[in-house]
Amino acid sequence: MSASKYLLPDIFVFKSLDSVLSNLAFDHISKYVLSLKKSFKSVPFFAKSFDKDGYFDLEENDINIVITDGYLMKGLNNRFRNINNSTDVLSFPMHENGVLGEVWICPSNIKYNAGLNKETFEIELLRVVVHGMLHLYGYDHASYFSRQKKEKEEMFKIQEKVLDNLFIK
Repeated sequence: MSASKYLLPDIFVFKSLDSVLSNLAFDHISKYVLSLKKSFKSVPFFAKSFDKDGYFDLEENDINIVITDGYLMKGLNNRFRNINNSTDVLSFPMHENGVLGEVWICPSNIKYNAGLNKETFEIELLRVVVHGMLHLYGYDHASYFSRQKKEKEEMFKIQEKVLDNLFIK
């Protein structure tokens, strides 16, 4: 294996220490989040990151998914983005010790947004996790995701292609 080739990224799911999420809810969310890993090689966006031997091209390739509540998410959003509201997802690039970064998700905000978008909780959950991962891969956007928007930003196009390729729509 050459110095620029790495194994398949791994996804780890954690609950923040102060989270009030039940173990049953945590297990349910974890199951869907971890299903993304099985899809890495079959989703074109991720597949292009693998060479013919099945190695990933990023040294820091592990991703931590942290599940938290609205109160802590509001504090993080205020501290790091200067926005005094809770949000569904925040990404924190790390690039150290084999970890690409962390994606923090808030199930209560995801559930709320699922209702607004007329989606199931599970599809919205995968959407925000993919969204957070794209931020870790260096993508960014200037506006909010919208189904009605005719010209979507590149990040949102990739996000929806990944979801389409997961056969969840």
